[in-house]
Amino acid sequence: MHRSAKQIALAFSLFLSLSAGDSDATGVPKIVHLEPTNLDRLGFTFESHPEDKGFIATLTGPELGPNGCSAAGSGAALFNSKGQELMAFTSYFHSPTRGPRSVAYAKSDSDKLSIWIDYFCEKERALDSSRYYIDSVSHFIKAKEAGE
Repeated sequence: MHRSAKQIALAFSLFLSLSAGDSDATGVPKIVHLEPTNLDRLGFTFESHPEDKGFIATLTGPELGPNGCSAAGSGAALFNSKGQELMAFTSYFHSPTRGPRSVAYAKSDSDKLSIWIDYFCEKERALDSSRYYIDSVSHFIKAKEAGE
């Protein structure tokens, strides 16, 4: 896992431990890598389209995740070709009318764009919390076009 992705996962686990209330839950949440082959089966959709000189990627997930937990937030991170993080954000709210979504923009394929949706379980199920994650949007698009 990329160093910044580890930092994001660590921050996610800290949030979980604080939100778990009186539970003794500790540890890092499960990271589920979304691929064209498992996207539909897990209840997610992915769209991308050109925008200006780059592209916009949208990951949409179900209200209840495959782990049975509630959607809690979404985010994105952008890395340059050297793997250095250019930006990252996580938002812990979403529109109940559109469901959980992560929308991000990248200028080119040379920048690595990652997007995710988090599903948090409460109290005794806190360790079932998961992040559904597309590590590289450009690789995901290429794999989808290749029919992988």
